[in-house]
Amino acid sequence: MENANNLRSALTPTDRVRFVLRRHPLLCFFLLALGLSWVYELPVFGFLHLPFLPWSLPAPIIGPTLAAFLMMSVTEGRAGVLRLLRRCVSWRVGVQWYLFALLGIFAMVLLSFLSARRGNGGGI
Repeated sequence: MENANNLRSALTPTDRVRFVLRRHPLLCFFLLALGLSWVYELPVFGFLHLPFLPWSLPAPIIGPTLAAFLMMSVTEGRAGVLRLLRRCVSWRVGVQWYLFALLGIFAMVLLSFLSARRGNGGGI
C-alpha cells in the first residue's frame, strides 16, 4: 500500500492523468467521447445557434473518434494509433455497404429532424 502511495506522489500531473487513463481505459474512453461530443455541440448549438442540419451530422462522430485515437495513443502509443488507422481504411466488405452506412446515418438524422418538425406543428 505504501509503495502505491509513493508512486502516486512521485508522478507529475501529466503522468497521473496517463496513469488513470491506462488503469481504466474503457471508462475513460466513454467519458472522453461524451465530453468531446459536448465540446463540439455546445458552441455550435448553444452559443452560435447554427441550424440543426448540416451541423448535427458530425456531432456523433467527432467525440468517439477523437476519444478512440486519444486512448489508443495513451495506452498503446504510436504503434496502436497506426494500427487503428489501418483498421479504419481496411476494406472488408463491398463499397456499396460503406455507402449504405454513410447514407443511412444521414437518412436517419434527416428523418428524425423532419419528424420532430412535424411533431412541433411546423409541418413539412
